[in-house]
Amino acid sequence: VRMSRLVSLGSVVFADAQRGEQSSRFIQAIGGPTVAYIVIVAFGVATVINLEACLLVLVAEFEGRENSWMSSFEWMNLPESSAPYQWYMGVYAAIASNTNTGLAGVGYVNKGEMVVCMIMQLLGMIMFSMIITITIMGITRLPEAVQKLYRLRTHLVRVRQWLRDHDLPPSLEEQVMAAPRPRSPPKPHPPRGLKLLVAVEPHARPLMYYLC
Repeated sequence: VRMSRLVSLGSVVFADAQRGEQSSRFIQAIGGPTVAYIVIVAFGVATVINLEACLLVLVAEFEGRENSWMSSFEWMNLPESSAPYQWYMGVYAAIASNTNTGLAGVGYVNKGEMVVCMIMQLLGMIMFSMIITITIMGITRLPEAVQKLYRLRTHLVRVRQWLRDHDLPPSLEEQVMAAPRPRSPPKPHPPRGLKLLVAVEPHARPLMYYLC
């Protein structure tokens, strides 16, 4: 029941982070919405893995440690080890099952453990999808200044590609790339370097779309 409070707290922080630059002081203090997304995902993954490890230990207690996944480690006597070490190996087994890279030497020997293993693999796929989704949301909600810088960089890459495809003289390429860009509303007239390029090469008119 107490863990449900942490889930509700995470949903509140996630909703606050979605406000972007208008988020609360707490979100701004930890580094902004993008860092908040990372913290939320890391906390969620750690919580799920902890619950899975505890569930594995619990199933082993019900079925008997000697007749459980703990007996699959031949190089150590895990059934007789301390509780923290059993939990640690449970975390190892949970991570191996969540990533669906195989069981990593862990053998599930009864029905209860097989059910837990299937649940962990399903949760692993869900967590992977959530990580991708939240990462995309974090990128799309970057501050406006960062988004403008990204769009400018994209335009410059397209201009360089266009100049490379049309094999223009290096001196003319330098003049075009050095053409100043207006910071706030675009000017009605193109930069001098771009006008020179259009005068020399009529096919350069598409650059107007990227630079102006």
